Amino acid sequence: MLLYVDKKKLKRRKIKIISITLSCILILIANIIHFRTALHQTDQSLTAYTPLQTTQNWYNGADVVTVFSAHKQIKAILIPQNTNRENTLTIALALSRLPAGKTILTFTEDVSPKNYLQTLSGLFISPEENKTQENVIITTDINQIIPLINELKLTPAALNYRQTANLRTNERLNSFINRHFPPEPQPLGIQEKQQQALEQFAQKYRSDLLKLIQSSENSIAFINKSLLLQHLAVCISSKDKTVCNATAGYSLQKNLHTALAGLHSQTPQKIFLLTTPEEIPFNTVLEKDDGALLRYGTKEAFILPQKKAQNPNNTNIYAYLKQQAGLNPDYHSPDMKFYKFKTTEIDINDNI
Repeated sequence: MLLYVDKKKLKRRKIKIISITLSCILILIANIIHFRTALHQTDQSLTAYTPLQTTQNWYNGADVVTVFSAHKQIKAILIPQNTNRENTLTIALALSRLPAGKTILTFTEDVSPKNYLQTLSGLFISPEENKTQENVIITTDINQIIPLINELKLTPAALNYRQTANLRTNERLNSFINRHFPPEPQPLGIQEKQQQALEQFAQKYRSDLLKLIQSSENSIAFINKSLLLQHLAVCISSKDKTVCNATAGYSLQKNLHTALAGLHSQTPQKIFLLTTPEEIPFNTVLEKDDGALLRYGTKEAFILPQKKAQNPNNTNIYAYLKQQAGLNPDYHSPDMKFYKFKTTEIDINDNI
């Protein structure tokens, strides 16, 4: 059996394969040459540097700080011209990477304010005597350090605000930043707004609340369309016991009398007015002035902020709630509902 072979077709195929192979080799060689050129031509590549726009959301409105190094030693730091809370943190991140006892900072004339930055650097750098010290240039103008970059063949590394997470817990640094850039007041959340309303309510109707404690026949006659104030959850504490009631649909008067009955004739000393409980995930980290509530079937347990302050460990707080509800502290069920709330305290023994 004879097979017909098209030699022209085979020849064209070989030429095509060789052409593709040569093209790939040329592209690879060109990339290698370009990469090696970029490494050594600092005046054209490394110094042709443009910071990312401050509108980038992942920079949280902050500018980039660039450190220039040789053999893992920082020789220069390019900082933003504007100083604010975010930029200060990023500059602090760069300073924290310098050898603490072996660094002397030199600020170029364009840097301002120098005193502010010198104080900031003092939080991380304290040159020690009789030690070899490295000079590090701080500047806001890249042109000031181009000769140094070319001479030492420095390589850049950009630092951004997102990398400062660990520094944000530094108390000394936060205190320094807050002195120079006081934080803007945060808008009040729902719990905080309700707490303010409760404080105003307690001041205005304190005497009426005390009369409710003394007699079940009294009621608070106030004109207010707020369902929060008309159906307040309450806690009442004696010397040894605290009883709370937050039954949905109950009036303030009924919640108060139900809690009072739970004291079993013990003398009440304090009343706590509660904001509307807000559901939270299990083991949520609570604020200092947050109370917590557990609901599981018919079981219910409270812990007031004053009691929680005695044991700020959140894990123990949730275990405490389970124990108060008559459950094993280690037991957990997805049907368990946890809530947080804030309180306004009224001391019954204070003079009206």
